[in-house]
Amino acid sequence: MIEQKTLLLAKTEDLIRLADKKGMAFTHFLSESELAAVMPLISGSGFAYTVFGGYDGAQRCIVGISSFETPLRDRFPYRVLRFKADARLNIVHRDVLGALMSLGIKRELVGDIIFNDGYCYFFVGASIADFIINNFFKVANSSVTPEVFEGEICFERAYEELTCGVTSMRLDCITAAVASRSRSAAENMVLSGTVTVNGTELRKKDAMLKCGDILTFRRLGKYRIDSVIGTTKKGRLRIRILKYI
Repeated sequence: MIEQKTLLLAKTEDLIRLADKKGMAFTHFLSESELAAVMPLISGSGFAYTVFGGYDGAQRCIVGISSFETPLRDRFPYRVLRFKADARLNIVHRDVLGALMSLGIKRELVGDIIFNDGYCYFFVGASIADFIINNFFKVANSSVTPEVFEGEICFERAYEELTCGVTSMRLDCITAAVASRSRSAAENMVLSGTVTVNGTELRKKDAMLKCGDILTFRRLGKYRIDSVIGTTKKGRLRIRILKYI
């Protein structure tokens, strides 16, 4: 993990130097944790930058870095591809990602994969779009026909709403409530590094959280603290949690 972060930061430094020399440079698609790791370096460079993943609210994003102007979204090096995804096929995110990886495509060249209006939309680096069009024909034993999509993506993420009672907004308390674990088990989850907050691994059980924070639990999913909606008769906080689905 430390070696991966060191390599990522080194690549980012190279991109900053490239932006200084060429005027503009772009990262590959970055996960939330990768984005959290590189942003202090990019924002501290003094250069203009834009973070964008193809649509508002994207989880995996590209960062455009410029020495002279704020990078416009229409200059970002990605393409949107799609194929018809009949609900009867039961194709899910991991099926599409697995099929792309089987073609030898690196994870960093694939952005978000979303299902909307009977289609699967997926964001890829512009350099591999044609290769995918010519070689990507099957997902989970179902035949697919990818095509370039030139329109605007209007995608509203779906959530499952949960209500939890907690003694405080501490990370271990909220982890215990959301993951349905005992307090000691929740502490172990935090200390073992299986919980990230806003894309950053946080091994501090007494860290105080706030509304808007996003928690990701390994193998359990992703959640956002939406609001504090009241207190119980015993003085516990009632909080609304939104689970990404």
